[in-house]
Amino acid sequence: MNLIEKLALGSAQFGFDYGVSNLSGQTPAEEVQLIVDRAHDAGIRLIDTAASYGNCESVLGRTCPEDMAIVTKLPASETGGSDEMLGEVFERSLVQLNRPSVYGLLVHAADDLISSRQRGEQIVDQLNQLKMQGKVAKCGVSVYDARQIEAILDLFVPDIIQVPLNLLDQRLLRTGHLDHLHSIGVEIHVRSVFLQGLLLMHLSQLDEYFEPYVAHIGTLHAEVSDAGLSMLQAAMMFPLQLQQISKVIVGVNSCQQLEEIIDVVDDTGAVGLEFERFCVDEPALLNPSLWKLSR
Repeated sequence: MNLIEKLALGSAQFGFDYGVSNLSGQTPAEEVQLIVDRAHDAGIRLIDTAASYGNCESVLGRTCPEDMAIVTKLPASETGGSDEMLGEVFERSLVQLNRPSVYGLLVHAADDLISSRQRGEQIVDQLNQLKMQGKVAKCGVSVYDARQIEAILDLFVPDIIQVPLNLLDQRLLRTGHLDHLHSIGVEIHVRSVFLQGLLLMHLSQLDEYFEPYVAHIGTLHAEVSDAGLSMLQAAMMFPLQLQQISKVIVGVNSCQQLEEIIDVVDDTGAVGLEFERFCVDEPALLNPSLWKLSR
């Protein structure tokens, strides 16, 4: 697999205003079409979406070529509800996506699977039934941390697991969880490679919430620059060079941003940076759901 084929297109910004660095709001449908077409032309063959991403699924249903695989996710509230509701939500996703089936279906909130063993087993059974019906090729879950991974593996072995990973957030790599998942055949998709765009922002643009971390982020920027790289190059090179990773999900707001990523990936080669030096273990920085931004 070449590195471009290792990319997957994220789509949250196609359905609503998403990302700490996003100043332009939801991506217009016309721009989405340009982005999807360019991704397809470049060789990207997977799009990651979710029922909870606003009207994203319906936008993709009008713009996504048939030969681009789709991974979608069940929203937390419906996943935790009845079996009938779970099925209804997924059928609605298929209608919105204009597809008879999808490549992947993930449980968006891992705690829906692990907070109750009985309910978790019921959800896994439902996912397996959808696979047997040919409506889903692979099932899995989106997680945030090692605790969730260990609890999930105690319940079942997912086909796909989606995890956060970036220059600052290397926790699952350092603990060996990514190595273990890879060794047992789990397809690993990584998200948040730009940390919602935070890693690509100039230090002067950072919200005051990030003040405690500015010095570390500044050191990261300086060392990347000294290596003759841009932050975009470093942010992409880190996950792409990991053999454990099957797909690197990248979100863009414009076709120009996608073009810049494609150019960087095409030029990716050996890098003299010790990526592990940049990692931190600060949930308040690494988990966007904990951010308390002033604007």
